[in-house]
Amino acid sequence: MSILTDKINDSNVIAVTGHVRPDGDCVGSTTALYYYILENYPEKKVYLTLDTPPASVKKCIDCDVITAPDSLPDKVDLFVSLDSSTSNRLLEAAVEKFNSAGVSFVVDHHKTNIGFGDINHIDADASSCCEVLFELLDYDKISVRTASSLYLGIVHDTGVFKYSSTSKRTMEVAGKLLAKGVDSAFIIDTSFYEKTWKQNKLLARAIDKAEISEDGKIAYTVISQADLSEFRCGSSDTEGIVEQLRLTEGVEIAIFMREDAANVYKVSMRAKTGLVDVSEISVLYNGGGHSKAAGFTAHGNYDEIIANVISEVNKRWTV
Repeated sequence: MSILTDKINDSNVIAVTGHVRPDGDCVGSTTALYYYILENYPEKKVYLTLDTPPASVKKCIDCDVITAPDSLPDKVDLFVSLDSSTSNRLLEAAVEKFNSAGVSFVVDHHKTNIGFGDINHIDADASSCCEVLFELLDYDKISVRTASSLYLGIVHDTGVFKYSSTSKRTMEVAGKLLAKGVDSAFIIDTSFYEKTWKQNKLLARAIDKAEISEDGKIAYTVISQADLSEFRCGSSDTEGIVEQLRLTEGVEIAIFMREDAANVYKVSMRAKTGLVDVSEISVLYNGGGHSKAAGFTAHGNYDEIIANVISEVNKRWTV
């Protein structure tokens, strides 16, 4: 038994949540824990509260069980946050109930997480939050549904096992999940690679607007609210754009900015070889992440924001 399963045993009302604008690892880890508790502790009340998951992920995971934070019970015995580096990244309506819970428990893998729960289980060497969570669960009690959520999260945060965070242990965990009956090809193709026609058109717009630094090491682009409206896209339709920039020959740092409101931008950064720790830049803007993948929200004019971010990148070249 782990400290998490001990706390589950001691609790009657349990809530599970993750960060806003959840990615595959966030949705995977939160749904995995929700279904693990639901299936193995039928006598307990368990709730999953989460921002809207990406459409591609919802094709692989049943997300209809999500509850609005306002609908959570006033008294929560155990509140578990997964894949969120700070409480600021939780749904605002969930923070108060997280802080007032009998026990607040944080499970994460972001090195920028300094611990905001009563209990904090953070492994910055893990590929994903799903890999961390796997170690806290009883393998014999993991169903194919729970295993599929965990596998999806690992696939997304490792870029289908190609990022440097992928370790021998990561592959061992993935193998154990496959042994549960996970449909690997369906999860990878459907949630990671498959794109709608409008997503392809939006990607084309982003590439058309992209620019590159004089030395060719930094590629950056932006999608405006007007672009999203033109192609009838939402925020989740921008998934994969920053990765496409990162794959450009010669590019070391990719920066993607999405306009979420007037003068409000969601910034995603990716590093190819680790010459720059992009999480350091993210922290400057109260964001979080890893050395090669980080993000934050910035307020102001696009030209000024991108100029400042590029300036911070240039300050940090290690060679």
